[in-house]
Amino acid sequence: MMNSLKKYGVWPVMPTPFTASGQLDRRGCEALIDWYLANRVDGIFTVCLSSEMFDLTAGERLELARLTVKRTGGAVPVVACGGFGDTEAERLRSIRETADAGVDAVVLPLSVLFPPECTPQQVADGLYAIAEKNARHPFRPL
Repeated sequence: MMNSLKKYGVWPVMPTPFTASGQLDRRGCEALIDWYLANRVDGIFTVCLSSEMFDLTAGERLELARLTVKRTGGAVPVVACGGFGDTEAERLRSIRETADAGVDAVVLPLSVLFPPECTPQQVADGLYAIAEKNARHPFRPL
């Protein structure tokens, strides 16, 4: 894990390669990551909308995050979305597991965490509650 994140530069959102049968194409993912590194990206955003995050299972999202972290070998920071699930406990587990996958930051899509009718204050309160429940993973807005 990198000590600091570059806030600027080229951060591609990584599409997820699939096999013809619809499975996660690990070799395709590795080839894409290698291509990004060869072209000197500043970071990689995996497990995102371009990664078909809603079509992947929880296990596949974690596998993709781990694979990306491992393949980059610390050459660039990696961020990934977390917070998926139908219950608060599932969403918190998703955040923790994504962080434990070795990513440099967990991106929390507000549309995944909060219903659209939430007020800005409810969202802020909810984010701080998430931070308190994930004390081992500090909450730092970028």
